Amino acid sequence: MSDEWDTVPGGPFPRGTAFGSYVVEELIGEGGMAAVYRARHAKLGRDVALKVMHSSLAASDGHVRRFMQEARSAASLKHPNIADVTDVGELDGRPYIVMEYLEGESVAALLARRGRLTPLEIADLVLPLVSALGAAHNAGLIHRDIKPENVFLAREARGAERPVLLDFGISKQLTSSESRLTQVGQFVGTPYYMSPEQIQMNVQIDGRADGYALGVMLYELATGVLPYRSDQSLYVLLAEIVLGRAEPPSLHEPTLPPQFERVVLRAMSCDREKRFATVEELGSALLPFASPQVQAVWADDFEDKPLLADRPMSVPPARMPSWRAPAAELTRPALPTSVVLSAPDLRVIPDLDGCPQAELDTFLLAVGAFRYPAGAVLFEQGAEADGCFVVLEGEVEIVRESHSRRDVLAVIGPGEFVGQVALVEDALRSASVIARSDSLALCIGRDVFHRLLASGCGIAAQLQRMLAVSGIRQLRTATRRLSRLLEERAIQRDDTDQTPRLERLRAAISEWSVAIDTLPPRPDH
Repeated sequence: MSDEWDTVPGGPFPRGTAFGSYVVEELIGEGGMAAVYRARHAKLGRDVALKVMHSSLAASDGHVRRFMQEARSAASLKHPNIADVTDVGELDGRPYIVMEYLEGESVAALLARRGRLTPLEIADLVLPLVSALGAAHNAGLIHRDIKPENVFLAREARGAERPVLLDFGISKQLTSSESRLTQVGQFVGTPYYMSPEQIQMNVQIDGRADGYALGVMLYELATGVLPYRSDQSLYVLLAEIVLGRAEPPSLHEPTLPPQFERVVLRAMSCDREKRFATVEELGSALLPFASPQVQAVWADDFEDKPLLADRPMSVPPARMPSWRAPAAELTRPALPTSVVLSAPDLRVIPDLDGCPQAELDTFLLAVGAFRYPAGAVLFEQGAEADGCFVVLEGEVEIVRESHSRRDVLAVIGPGEFVGQVALVEDALRSASVIARSDSLALCIGRDVFHRLLASGCGIAAQLQRMLAVSGIRQLRTATRRLSRLLEERAIQRDDTDQTPRLERLRAAISEWSVAIDTLPPRPDH
């Protein structure tokens, strides 16, 4: 980049300018209050984001206080989805903030390129932001300027991305002894995302204002348009927001699920008493729309049922985020959806007949259930195994891949278990399980299962017996196959020395009174 940058109030710093302990590398952004540079720490050699207040505003005590408010607010919050502030100060009358340097793009840029996102992609992207806002609210801070431009998708190693909430410059302390930075008659925020109470200024602003802005973001991400977008005048725009007469999102995106639309409209209700009381409640409403991997990460934050803290799905390391899926995959209906089950849904598991209704209800609250379209993956070969599945509807395939070869090892139908070894052993999956047809599966996490057993849950004990029987059957089947393979190999090689071993193996298979690992070793040739 050349040194001929567009000027901002006070002028930009050319490359190589020393600013305290930092050396300016390039201008990466600017706003009404400050310019942001990529800079390098002179001694540590580490890239940082250096936010320097425009010189034309530095003479205003009010602007300086607001600028420093951002530094104090952000520095007080330690959350992986909030930009980390590492330094703050003033040099030659210019206040500055030093933050972690992030590479990637804003959600606004993503939206401009994609047009709109699917509910699954939206939930995956927004749930980390809900967690970040929850941390801010619990610390007594309201952001007050939630919008796509203030959410950054930071690139991580090996394709992963981290949504990061930026710009606490106009955040507000819920309880503060300081004089108000925003006086009566002066509202702050970006009009399109401002709540009616921010516009009317007739009540104390609380976390529901941020929840409203998230609702507007959900609307925009799902439809590609803003709910209120009058270009007649600012007054008309603000009047539309206060009246709350937004068009239903489904008018712009007819394929939007009604349940998702209800979440969006509730979040951006003009009556804040009808909104979600907290952002965590909004997170709970969004959780069912997220991918199983993301649900596993955020269930602890957004579920009020303690047994839901563990899901039988692990988050693969450096997983490509759903909103980065190739275009061809975006239209492929192979994504699982969370479903709510009732006791009759378990009727395909015969051994659970006659179980008390209360125990069935407790069990269903503790486990997860997902509907998998044909081609959807229940778990992948090589992934961490931390739970098993019970097929309730449809069929799934156990698939083993090696080099360029793909083998279907078995087809599992209703009432059968798959991946049950994970309940007793912490290991990597030796094969993938893929929905052969539209399927419904119960997901039982290892930790959840053992907590249910410890609590004396009769259903868990019954499942344990079923798992033992199922495991023995599968092991016997596998051993029979091994016996046939060894026999075929011996015949092909005319290996008569293997006859005693094969006889012992058959006995072990038939009676299970002879331990297979006590068979004599294969003679050397």
